[in-house]
Parts: sequence; C-alpha cells; structure tokens
Amino acid sequence: MKFLTWIKEQFFEAKEIVLTGETPITITDVVWRDLVPINIGKRLDVSTGHIDYDYDTGDIDFDDSANVTNNSHALTQAYQLNHDVYRGAGAVIRPHVHFINEDINNAPRWKVQYMIKGRGDYDGVDWTTMDDTNFVYNINNTVNGKEEIVSLGDIPIAGVPLSAQIKVRLWRDGANDNAPTKVAVSFVDAHAPFYVLGSKEEFVQ
Repeated sequence: MKFLTWIKEQFFEAKEIVLTGETPITITDVVWRDLVPINIGKRLDVSTGHIDYDYDTGDIDFDDSANVTNNSHALTQAYQLNHDVYRGAGAVIRPHVHFINEDINNAPRWKVQYMIKGRGDYDGVDWTTMDDTNFVYNINNTVNGKEEIVSLGDIPIAGVPLSAQIKVRLWRDGANDNAPTKVAVSFVDAHAPFYVLGSKEEFVQ
C-alpha cells in the first residue's frame, strides 16, 4: 500500500485505488504528454524557397522573406487526438515550436493558425488565428546556436470528437523580427492532457 500511496502522491489524484475489481483505479486528474505531428522529419520541396529542408541537420529553415498572408509560405502539420486524450471541460492542447536560436537578443516571430477536423467532416478552410500576445518566449541561454522553445498558447479541445485532427500551420513573421535571415525549426509538438497514469508536471523551459 505504501507503493500505491506513493503513486497517488507523485502522479495523480485518485478517488479509489484497489487491487481487484472492474475499475481498479478511478482517476480524477489528468497528466501531460507530447503529441508529435505526423509529418515531422519529412523532406520538403517548396518552390517558393521561404521554407526549406536542411539535409545536413534535418531541420526546417524558415526564411525571413516569408509573407504571412501567403499560404504557400507556411508549414502545416497535423495532430490526431489519441483515444485517451482528455476532452472534458477546459481541455486544451499547447503547441510549441523548437527552434535554433542564433541570436539570443532577437527571437524570431511567428504567425500561427489552427483548424479542427472531426471524423466525417469535409476538409475546411476555416482557420483560427492564434493571438501572438499569448506566445511565451523563454530565451534562457546565453550562447547563440542553442535550441529554444516558444509556447504558442492554448487550442481548446473540450467536446472535440475522438480521433479528431488538429491542423496547425506556421509562418515565420520575418517582417516583424530582427532574427537572422534563416531560422531552423527542429520540430513543432503539442502538450496534451491524458486520463492515464503519468506525470502531472508539464515541462516549461
């Protein structure tokens, strides 16, 4: 029982923990996991040249010449809401951009939109633009060339159908930043709440 008590204290709040029965654990809190989009690591061939694949590092380079009103200058990624994702009241996912910061004094700026597509829905064009005043830049390194993370705020998923697809597209807003000409993005993930055993701690840089 000491072990079960330790699990309760470290990982989740539980109403009931028993060793037998149809419902051995009743979980009343959620834990966090990363959702990784389906096209990470895929090579890009973008004729416009505003986003390009780096064959040496495997990163995606975002050029500062991109126009945030031109959809061909954006990178679109898709996440599927797993079967055990919590989709109750107040549920959100939180996308993050992992990028190589070549200038610690001038972080790149981004424009981000998302669209939720449930099973059986038509492909839509109704994108929602995320409020960039909610983006959190945590530039902690004192040396150029290190990986940094920017949190892009919350995408509400309460009531979203099981296995729904969340499409997120990302532009480099080079017209409004003083970062280097090219910014390398290693990947874009999203933190999501799950109703399973795990850690309640969400990594925040």
